Amino acid sequence: MTKIVVAVKYVPDATADRTFSSDNTVDRAGVDGLLSELDEYAVEQALKIVEASDGEVTVLTVGPDEAADAVRKALQMGADAGVHVNDEAIHGSDAAATSLVLAEAFKKLDYDLLVFGMASTDGSMGVIPSMVAERLGIPAVTLGSEITADGSTITIRRDGDSATETIEATGPLVLSVTDQTGEARYPSFKGIMAAKKKDVQQWTLSDLGIDAASVGTNAAWTKVTSYEPRPPRTAGEIVTDEGGGGTKLVEFLAAKKFVCEGTDHMTEVLVVVDHVDGAVTKPTLELLTIARRLGEPSAVFFGGNVDAAKDKLTEFGAEKIYVYDDAAYSEFLVVPKAEALAALVSETSPAAVLIVSGGEGKEIAARVSIKTESGLITDAVDVQSADGGVATTQSVFAGNFTVVASVTTGTPIVTVKPNSAAPEAVVGAGVVEAKAIEISDLAKTAKITSSKTKEASGRPELTEAAIVVSGGRGTGGDFTEVEAFADSIGAAVGASRAAVDSGWYPHSFQVGQTGKTVSPQLYVANGISGAIQHRAGMQTSKTIVAVNKDNEAPIFELVDFGVVGDLKAVLPQATDEVKKRKG
Repeated sequence: MTKIVVAVKYVPDATADRTFSSDNTVDRAGVDGLLSELDEYAVEQALKIVEASDGEVTVLTVGPDEAADAVRKALQMGADAGVHVNDEAIHGSDAAATSLVLAEAFKKLDYDLLVFGMASTDGSMGVIPSMVAERLGIPAVTLGSEITADGSTITIRRDGDSATETIEATGPLVLSVTDQTGEARYPSFKGIMAAKKKDVQQWTLSDLGIDAASVGTNAAWTKVTSYEPRPPRTAGEIVTDEGGGGTKLVEFLAAKKFVCEGTDHMTEVLVVVDHVDGAVTKPTLELLTIARRLGEPSAVFFGGNVDAAKDKLTEFGAEKIYVYDDAAYSEFLVVPKAEALAALVSETSPAAVLIVSGGEGKEIAARVSIKTESGLITDAVDVQSADGGVATTQSVFAGNFTVVASVTTGTPIVTVKPNSAAPEAVVGAGVVEAKAIEISDLAKTAKITSSKTKEASGRPELTEAAIVVSGGRGTGGDFTEVEAFADSIGAAVGASRAAVDSGWYPHSFQVGQTGKTVSPQLYVANGISGAIQHRAGMQTSKTIVAVNKDNEAPIFELVDFGVVGDLKAVLPQATDEVKKRKG
């Protein structure tokens, strides 16, 4: 019998107003809540696994009295039992403390598989599964998009930015799933009635053997030092297409310089290099630039093609390049990298560790945080030196608030969003230092059995691009005009959730709360209504332009320039106008 425990979270309704309490924690009083949408996919996946074999599903939540609603919804969907950990001392806990509570609760339950959603819709950190796995000493596979179970073997497909991987693992295992695993079922009347008879255990910290002093605000490894609402965007110029909408759009872009006439000793700071076969990505160069604000940049390179990366890393300031060249770093998931990085942190005592904010980066950061007992901040959009430490800026609650936070315990470990800084070339020494560690048996329990590199589109990577052109339901499934306009201005192509769910564009291009968050210099939304789910992924863009037939579409509330018209007519005209200006 397969025993699965699903971690679920009760979150504020995304449409509710958000605010903070006097202790800089989120004020949830009087705010309607619900089971996090992304956790519904986790419950659904667990139910599918046990329905295909034999097993039982238990749901676990940590939170105040209202969190019982999240358990109740999962039981109505078909879960067999529930556990609710509720203790006032937990209030204000950061990710590290939350993972401690979850891990101790899991230890009291019998499980083969622990399942999480890809993130919570209120926090969007996405690091709790890896932190829990590290505390339990078991493997984790995150962001699975297709899951199959055959006896004790679980096969997971992961769709990354550069490749699609197939991973095999055996339990016990931590697994997080994306919204691409399949639509979550709605509770039936029978399920609703049956849920009333299902057992829900109530636990406190004392039941888990946890000292209240190890959780809560005072025990947090990170803290929010200040917050402020993001100034509301006001609608800019809106024009109605009467045959010249595309031309007017390009005139606006030209005025903003997005279309041009003519042509197209100090303390170490560890920067984990994001690369593809030695080709260093732009976000890594951004991190090297940020690292110089804090100390002396040292690059940490995993893989066997450092010669291809050395010149670029040196050009952008790397004084040292630590190289870990072992087949294990590509054959297995992130645990070998996390073990190596944690050992390097202990050896060098850096001022900070900077990692590109992404699926793998967050998982490495989460494990290193627990291994080194260091505070972790994810999705920073700015990092500065402050008061002898590091101060980070994050955009939270769908971009509606900006918070400044700092690490209070251990080495600051920070994942930074792409486009958070302009890369600046300052030549470093680039001294290469080969490193090696003994990789544990645990690190070899989740093996990558296949990896298929995705075909290059020739366009910028979505999260790195200075310009993003996206299409939505208004494309009708044909992105020809969107792609042509994107190519004319050197942009990446994105898609709305509606377009992705309809099968018109791959999920790896989805912009929004359940896709990628982008913050380019220019974002052009075409045929996208501007629902809150999409806005959460793009509304921090510096300049926003939209084309939509509906003059009452919510997206027009955000734009600096908008065209009310059919994208099938406006975009081809705009593309021709750009080409004409470029000669």
